[in-house]
Amino acid sequence: DDLTRFMTNQLTRKFHFINGSLMTWCRDLKEKHCYVAPPAVGPGGISKEGDLLRRYAAGDDSGIPKVLVDTSDIGHPGSIELGFE
Repeated sequence: DDLTRFMTNQLTRKFHFINGSLMTWCRDLKEKHCYVAPPAVGPGGISKEGDLLRRYAAGDDSGIPKVLVDTSDIGHPGSIELGFE
């Protein structure tokens, strides 16, 4: 699954203790916490490519909640935060 592979790659880059052997764990996180945002729409209903990313970079989280995920079940005490990525 391309989205699972993408999720695993994102988490591997962000957290040193996550690697490709945790793909099933990453898939489970993706299925539980992630969703695809609808296309960003500008004034007059016109879609603007990248508009959502620009708004997020400017501090508008667009209602995307951050989630703390317990990592003790993969042998790493503590948790990680999932957000916009």
